[in-house]
Amino acid sequence: MAVAADSGGNMGRGMRARVVVPADLRGLDQLSGCAGSQVWMTDPQAAWARAAMTSWGLCGVVLAADGQEPQAVALVCPGLNIPSGHPLEQWSKLPDAAYLLAVGVGTGATPGDEAGRLRHLVQGLAHHLQGQVQTLEAVGRTDPQPCAPGRQALEAAGFVPVQEFRVGECQRMRLDLSTTLRWRRPELNRAWGLLAGLVPRPVPPVEPSRAGLIVPVNGKAPGHEDRGLRRWGVREIRPRGSSGRP
Repeated sequence: MAVAADSGGNMGRGMRARVVVPADLRGLDQLSGCAGSQVWMTDPQAAWARAAMTSWGLCGVVLAADGQEPQAVALVCPGLNIPSGHPLEQWSKLPDAAYLLAVGVGTGATPGDEAGRLRHLVQGLAHHLQGQVQTLEAVGRTDPQPCAPGRQALEAAGFVPVQEFRVGECQRMRLDLSTTLRWRRPELNRAWGLLAGLVPRPVPPVEPSRAGLIVPVNGKAPGHEDRGLRRWGVREIRPRGSSGRP
């Protein structure tokens, strides 16, 4: 399980804890406009879903906040099991890659919410697929459609275009998962820093100022021989009854 802060990274009052958990296709029809648009997305007996579950123990990840209904979902599968007719089917496959079939961010999401949710989904996939695959591939569209993320959104999440692979509005995109995992450490450090800023630090007690005082030692003050003491307004303290004369 991966945990993320809200899309704005806010920590403190109003903070929403977002949890990214493995997906097994149950309840994905709640993502209106995405999961119900194609049969293969919601069929738990589909070859791609069974292959993904067998290979990695998941067929995607789901993003939810504060125990609410899923906010977003990302579906993945091995290269040899990409559903027929999917844009990724037309390109060569890598044996050490997972293929991002679809991304749904639910309804009513602002562009900022969509970008934040996609970033959390990608980080969740990197977390759950760590050590099993090296890269994540996707199709970035110049004309984003339901369940098909745009090229700019994927680039913002860390994907880079594979220049020699583009057909019409579809651009092949690739993400090194080890790079995504390295992102998580600075984000975690930043979150801890924000949390630390919310906890007041104890203020050490202020000690009485000893400026201008020189404690006598054996009848003479430290630095007695320093003729510059008077110039700095420091008065020498002599033992009572001492004239200070030899």
